[in-house]
Amino acid sequence: MSFELDTRLRQLRNELDDHSRVARHLGLGFERPIKSLGDGYPENAIALVGKITERILKQLWRHYNVPGDPGGKSLNELIKGAQPHIRSGAVLDALRDIQRLRNRSTHDGYEVADEDGLTAVRRLLDVLAWFSSTGSGILSGDIPKLAPDVAAKAEFLAGLYVTLGFKPVKRFELSRNTVYQLSFRERGLRSEYVELLLSKNVDDVVQVLNTTGGQLLQTKLPNS
Repeated sequence: MSFELDTRLRQLRNELDDHSRVARHLGLGFERPIKSLGDGYPENAIALVGKITERILKQLWRHYNVPGDPGGKSLNELIKGAQPHIRSGAVLDALRDIQRLRNRSTHDGYEVADEDGLTAVRRLLDVLAWFSSTGSGILSGDIPKLAPDVAAKAEFLAGLYVTLGFKPVKRFELSRNTVYQLSFRERGLRSEYVELLLSKNVDDVVQVLNTTGGQLLQTKLPNS
């Protein structure tokens, strides 16, 4: 294994660890694709990412009572059935990328490279990060804390910024009516941050701004 590949695998493993609650709730092993890549089997890593993605989508089907039994559905069918409940074009693109990678890796004569396996894991992380950024408890089993209308708006905004190329970094539910979200993206040498404080309670917002001196949650981000 090259030093570069080992470094990238360690980074992906650390990011997957952030979603350990999802892994435990769904009975999944997020470390298995990383191990397959480290052992030199990117095709196995892609297959494992595909199985993890199927399990996630089946959970969505059951949560939203999508008509039909998800047990015997193909990945393509699972994506189509879950599509109305995923309010992010970027996440749907990530799911389709996983599907394409798995289809290509199973074709005879197609050489599967480490980069293909790394891409599959990265696209899985994009999916997991979006669910995390929306505060959804569908995959983790967490009981929703936000008021439904606030949760819906927070989910829409999280999906919007994912579509714009931002990655969710932090999310705090400050009360039933107030949520804070921080997203980040890199453009060349420039780092861009977006902080959102969404609330339907003015008193909550005033308290946060008074406490932090107008710097939201004092994340010490560059002000440029």
